[in-house]
Amino acid sequence: MVSNKKTAIYVRVSSQMQVDNGVSLDAQEQELVDFCLKNNKDYILYKDKGKSAKNINRTALQQLLEDVKNKKIDTVIVWKLSRLSRNVRDFANLLYLFQQNDVAFISYNEKINTAEASGKLLMYVLSIVAEIERDMDSGNTCMKMKIGICSRTC
Repeated sequence: MVSNKKTAIYVRVSSQMQVDNGVSLDAQEQELVDFCLKNNKDYILYKDKGKSAKNINRTALQQLLEDVKNKKIDTVIVWKLSRLSRNVRDFANLLYLFQQNDVAFISYNEKINTAEASGKLLMYVLSIVAEIERDMDSGNTCMKMKIGICSRTC
């Protein structure tokens, strides 16, 4: 029996600066689409532009999670773990949801696949690193505000 389930490609950037100086949505999308095409995987694309990964309150991510619950997805792939979450608790809950619905999770850039035991361990370690990076970035932004080179409020 052929499965109608698809691979969910999730891409996200949190700021215009990331679009300009980081890995843009288009660059993330292109690499992940190429991966799916090389591996003969049908896919659905989910994009969140200008959304922080400090929580899961993102429109495209919520649609992806609904599709997971409705058994439309068998794999979720992101360009890098931090594109999905920068919060350890959220990441653990997402991974648990994926596991409960027999959905594999792949972090393309870090070459990690939760179908392997070592991949699960590394995912949790990297989720902690992503949260620490977010905390440090937030602190750096607040410091820039205090010295007058940033317009964001803390």
